[in-house]
Amino acid sequence: MRYRAVFLCLLLISCRAAQEDLCEGDGSSSLQVKHQAAEEAGQPPNRVVNRITYDTHYGVATYDTGMVNRTTYEDTTCLSSHINGADNFAFDIAPDQRTVVYRDDAQLGFADITDPYSPAGTGLSTSFWNPDEVAVKDDTFALAIRQDQLIVVNITSQTSVHTIELGERANDITISPDRTIAAITTDGSYMVQVNISDSDPVAWTTQVISDITNITYDGPKVEIRADNIAVLTLNSNSIIILNLTDATILDRFSAGEVNLTGIDTVEDKLYDLDFDGFINLNSSLTDVKREPWGVAWLGDSSFFATADRESRGFSIFNQSGELIFTSGNQLDHLAVSLGHYPDASSDSTSIDVRNVEFGTVDGCQMLFVQCIRASLTFVFEVSDPSRPEFLQVLPAIRRPVQGKVVPDRHLFVSMSVGGSFFSDQDSGLELYQCSRWPRQFPFLESGDAGDGTPIPWTQVAGLTGEEDGTLYGIEGGEMEVQTQILVIDSQQQPPLVTETIPVTYPNGTLVEDLESQGIERIPSGFAIVEESGRLHLLSTSGVLQASLEVQVFDSLSGVAYDPSLGLLLTDTSGFVQLCDVQPACGLSNFSYTLDARESQDTDGAVELRDVAALGNGTFLFLETDGQGSFDAAVGRIYKAELPQSGGSFSKSLVADFLLDLVDLRGQVLKGFDSLAVTGHVGDGEGRRMWIVNDNEGYQAFSYETRLIPLRAPLD
Repeated sequence: MRYRAVFLCLLLISCRAAQEDLCEGDGSSSLQVKHQAAEEAGQPPNRVVNRITYDTHYGVATYDTGMVNRTTYEDTTCLSSHINGADNFAFDIAPDQRTVVYRDDAQLGFADITDPYSPAGTGLSTSFWNPDEVAVKDDTFALAIRQDQLIVVNITSQTSVHTIELGERANDITISPDRTIAAITTDGSYMVQVNISDSDPVAWTTQVISDITNITYDGPKVEIRADNIAVLTLNSNSIIILNLTDATILDRFSAGEVNLTGIDTVEDKLYDLDFDGFINLNSSLTDVKREPWGVAWLGDSSFFATADRESRGFSIFNQSGELIFTSGNQLDHLAVSLGHYPDASSDSTSIDVRNVEFGTVDGCQMLFVQCIRASLTFVFEVSDPSRPEFLQVLPAIRRPVQGKVVPDRHLFVSMSVGGSFFSDQDSGLELYQCSRWPRQFPFLESGDAGDGTPIPWTQVAGLTGEEDGTLYGIEGGEMEVQTQILVIDSQQQPPLVTETIPVTYPNGTLVEDLESQGIERIPSGFAIVEESGRLHLLSTSGVLQASLEVQVFDSLSGVAYDPSLGLLLTDTSGFVQLCDVQPACGLSNFSYTLDARESQDTDGAVELRDVAALGNGTFLFLETDGQGSFDAAVGRIYKAELPQSGGSFSKSLVADFLLDLVDLRGQVLKGFDSLAVTGHVGDGEGRRMWIVNDNEGYQAFSYETRLIPLRAPLD
């Protein structure tokens, strides 16, 4: 099981109290002080990462981008072999606010989050197998449902101590705030209510609330208010209000329908693969059933929120069924602006809103809305249920399916699932905590187009920069999506995509299927390279002017322009060639010696991933091993002057950025494929290097794109 601690700070004025009394008395204050002291001393804080053979630091050099900081750890009881690819995960937190009980496909696990900066696994229950859901009664007992059974587990001994037969296959369990009732939804037409008030599980009794129809396996979710009034959502687009004190149904009503505009409803595919980058927010849908999935009471009020899977958002109702608020296309638009929109799901549930969770932290009433296909959790302030105010968005390991607020410790704990076997990020627990530290997500977002919708983008396959701070990113790469150039204002915080330039043929049709790997500014426009071995020259408006097949040993990876020399093209193997802008290549060839493999993964060979020109025949070269998470070992930038034709570059180290990225507080993603430089030549201290860390846009992984600035003397 992987544990990722993510620290957030809410800057909304109405929630400013959440910043005033942080990390007090919970074990994290000392680490925060240690971190600050280390920064003042010019040293990065030490981080210990379990289950790896080397120590390293993950993060990003300190700079102000907003509200989120993160740390990733992996427990030595790593369960990735069990949990990869699964959707039906669950967890709960004991009243001590330090013990987490979670389930995977095989068994129950236990974790200690006393220090949220360093969560640790404490064991696995082997007394029974294949639990479906889990909830914690108190600091002594956890309740797991397995098919048609309720299994009581002693948290200390991590063994089962009692079993209750339910009569039907169960699929959800919730404990009442007073810890006296366990509400269990089943596949049948009833809900089982278990009286768990006695300290001895043998004395617990069951009661059935019948006439709850249309419950299916992947449907019902129940949430209980402090007065034991429960709200239940059903796949039939229905909502039921129940009184658990006397086991009666108080009300039942439809969740209703939504009309949506300014959305993408077409799942465009290339080569029949489940991805593409044709995001067009120009469609609409009418009378879309909400079909709520998750549900949460807004504290002790008469309002509750629903996660509306089919209608792509969330809604707030009062107890009588009156609609107070619905989010419309807001979440879709936020996901698009962050590069997290899953276009392959445009014809169905889009970002797939699965869960909502409410919590009050120092007077700030927050609603967390979790979207599994966008790998995001959106945070809203809901003191006025009719006008939720967007605060920020939290990135997830992969698919955030459940969350819990720990208000006294200023924590939000989330579980992500669905990591691919080939992904560098598996399923795991994520911890977010209020902090005064500047946020670090997003690292890149887009502004609005002329019609008021966000500018669509998916990933950055190549990057180049100009002296005025403008960056140009090329989309494409192995995604083979619509190729467009992103114009990025790097002086904004976070950097902002201000416009896109489509890559077209002279007749105006779009150039598709380019496996773009690098981009460079040239006097006539742009030069881009494809990994398969093609060099393309474009006008400043993105019109294709010329193309040329070039010599390739492995795959093209980067391109840089020096006015006195021409274009320098790199191959991942270390083969480098000089071209002109006619274009003609092979004018001179060079060799570049790569570092040796250091990754614990035997496939982690070091490759030459990009190049950037510094002028006067001097270049920067980006070397990485293409590995993510704890397998990443090499991420370095070297400087070298162009040798004589046929010669070999003599390189000197500029940045070992896996060691320098001390504040990212998240797992290293697989791709470091892009390098750029901004600032004026001769202004060494003012010049800045930029790298991109991402998962190359694959929908099997996280969508997160990190545009990271690095400072180092370059002149």
